[in-house]
Amino acid sequence: MSYDIPRPTGPYPVACIDVLDKTGADSCRFRMYYPTVAEKGSTWMERGSLNALATQLTGGGFCSRIMKCYFDNRKMPVWKGGPLHTPQTSSGLPIVLVSHGLMMSKLQYSYLSSEIASHGYFVAALDHRDGSSAESEYIDTADNALKLVPYDSNFDLKSPVIEEGRFAQMEQRRKDMSYLMDCVENLNNGELKNVLDSDADLGQFVEKLDTDKCAIVGHSYGGATVIASLTDSRFKAAVSMDGWMGVLKEEYLANDCKTPLLFINCVGHIKQSDRMKMDQVIGDFDTRKMVTLLGSTHLTHTDFAYFPKSRWLSKVIFKSVTDPKLANDVSSEIMMEFIAKHLGLPYTRDVNDIVAARSEFAIMGSDLSSADGAKQVETEWK
Repeated sequence: MSYDIPRPTGPYPVACIDVLDKTGADSCRFRMYYPTVAEKGSTWMERGSLNALATQLTGGGFCSRIMKCYFDNRKMPVWKGGPLHTPQTSSGLPIVLVSHGLMMSKLQYSYLSSEIASHGYFVAALDHRDGSSAESEYIDTADNALKLVPYDSNFDLKSPVIEEGRFAQMEQRRKDMSYLMDCVENLNNGELKNVLDSDADLGQFVEKLDTDKCAIVGHSYGGATVIASLTDSRFKAAVSMDGWMGVLKEEYLANDCKTPLLFINCVGHIKQSDRMKMDQVIGDFDTRKMVTLLGSTHLTHTDFAYFPKSRWLSKVIFKSVTDPKLANDVSSEIMMEFIAKHLGLPYTRDVNDIVAARSEFAIMGSDLSSADGAKQVETEWK
């Protein structure tokens, strides 16, 4: 079967289940990805979700119709509702939580989430409730109708009012991540409900997760969210992809917790002001590192990067030089080895060793004035 989203690189096929833990706007809606017994494809975005995304992003009308037509019936190699497969060597699946970026939702990170799950992890990707998600749904307690959290379209950080609004959103996002971890713990204890689908087999996950081994991963706004969320001691490692550092209060930048943290940045996206704040967060901790992917763009980490099927289109739309699958393979190797090491799991190489072996695609830090940093990667697409 041909897929629009690439197959993940890990040894296990992947399944998923959508969960809503209760009714009301204070609920948690997330998709969990996990190893399964066989590969089976499914629709990337159901039409209801696609309609909501297109309406929120474009405001409706002609552009919305084009978007819905273009992305309709796209396929991904993830089995919706497939059974859990627990590797025999596992005493419980380690956990990774995923935080989405601004104007995105959990569904635009299906490759990232399934890639992690294919390596034997349980992954939970949520829709934040702060107004930054393009498709954050809940069931209204009053009328039992499915409703959307209104999307906040304000972007101007120069306004003090908007800046305070972003700070408030970040506080909500931090709480969302901790609440999501609460839900995962309840799932492992057999106490989680699913009001979206009461027939979904949540019992198969009871005592199958290792809640002492949890990492968090986020992109853009989500990349900043994982930094703010390090106040929760249950998170043992974190990966920030192109983190939007301007939405973080000083208290999060100056947090003295020692949680291992990896920044993975795309070349050309991170500003000097972001870099300075990242350096501040890294400090003197040898468990905190920064990597820059060459020839990649901000949307390389999202599913949208895979839909242009030619290098020319990708260059025009995303300004991307490197094949997004290749860029994400490198990013995934770096990320998975980092997470495994700091969750106390078997790993092969340190981040520095991987980057040294992949020097045509990545550099340590972000000194793009160096000879290595100035490289532009031209790769043939397959």
